[in-house]
Amino acid sequence: MGKNYGTCHICGGYKKLTFEHIPPAKAFNQNKEITYLGTEILKNNGKFPWDFIDRKGKIHQGGIGGHTLCGKCNSDTGGWYARAFVDFVAQAYKQLTLPKVTDNKVKVGLKQIYPLRIIKQVIAMFFSINNSDIQRIHPELRRFVLSKHVKGLDDTKFAIFMYALKGNISRYAGISFMGSFSIKKPRILSELSAPPFGYVLEFSPNRETIPTDYYEVTFFANKFNYDSRISLPVELPILENNTPLPADYRSKEDILKDYIKNKLDEPNNP
Repeated sequence: MGKNYGTCHICGGYKKLTFEHIPPAKAFNQNKEITYLGTEILKNNGKFPWDFIDRKGKIHQGGIGGHTLCGKCNSDTGGWYARAFVDFVAQAYKQLTLPKVTDNKVKVGLKQIYPLRIIKQVIAMFFSINNSDIQRIHPELRRFVLSKHVKGLDDTKFAIFMYALKGNISRYAGISFMGSFSIKKPRILSELSAPPFGYVLEFSPNRETIPTDYYEVTFFANKFNYDSRISLPVELPILENNTPLPADYRSKEDILKDYIKNKLDEPNNP
């Protein structure tokens, strides 16, 4: 086949793929940006993850995105959900410059937003940042996005969280497995952050062990219809991205402390 043919990440059809902005272009994603693979960032070379000088990246002249969706899925999701999402982001941008920030949280008043449209756009973006197999593995998410009036997600299978992003380093992480000795069941999640928000899609969520104070928006998918509009205040945690690792919100100072501690703990350290 010709250039840009492949499997659409939402419908699963093998078609010519169109360029999808992630997030939508009008959601402040129209400028020149550079993306870096996590493997490139994690190469030490005497640098920390936020030091991008001399790293190999891909230049996006008109905003971040990729050829992930067929023309119909791109057109449908853009027409059904993008405008509501753009308004949602624009409202937040205006307010996040105001003095409402505490040490680690920020209050945002959202007025007359379309919750179902917004959450469908968020999930559509998760389709684009993941492998095209996601539509086959999770057909209920595919149906949820491709049928604009369908509402309802099983919150024992899926949870969507949101936070306010500190700084301007975005992160696009496909489905990842995270575990520790203290948590018997690993977390399975995908993360997408682009100013002013970060979003986490958690699979089979155990809300008691999720180790941060996210704001959960799964109810956007379950309590509202396509044309429902609401106003609500939200209080979001303020988190920052300084590494390509999903759900890593350490400050630069904390990363430096961990680096020094690990060096001191090395067996060959004098």
